[in-house]
Amino acid sequence: NIPRKIYELDSKNDKIKDKSYPRGYKEIEITLEHIVSQNYKGQEVLINLKQDNTWQSDLLNSLDKKTNFDKLNGEFGEIQTKNFLNKYDLLKHCPNTESGFSATLFKDTKADSKDSEYILSIRGTEYRKVA
Repeated sequence: NIPRKIYELDSKNDKIKDKSYPRGYKEIEITLEHIVSQNYKGQEVLINLKQDNTWQSDLLNSLDKKTNFDKLNGEFGEIQTKNFLNKYDLLKHCPNTESGFSATLFKDTKADSKDSEYILSIRGTEYRKVA
């Protein structure tokens, strides 16, 4: 599974133009900080586009954009985010699926490697009307 991405923003919170990316703007992989921090709240989570230029891929990309739309909704302030990032590693994040399911798997960085603690966080399903 390829990690999801968001647009990289400049100091004014504008998308950075870059024609080497399929959407014409610079993209970066989502990190744990993006997921939990209020600083990224509302940023669009990008689907993984099919890279070939066939009409089938164009159609699938278009359908994926309509049915797999998600935004980050971080809840942590700056100090909370810093403390959380020091304590946990993000192992896997599944943002909203088409059914509205979302889950994240964390590993406690402070636990002894033989006694590693894992935390599975499942958010309640979120139903959306598809326009």
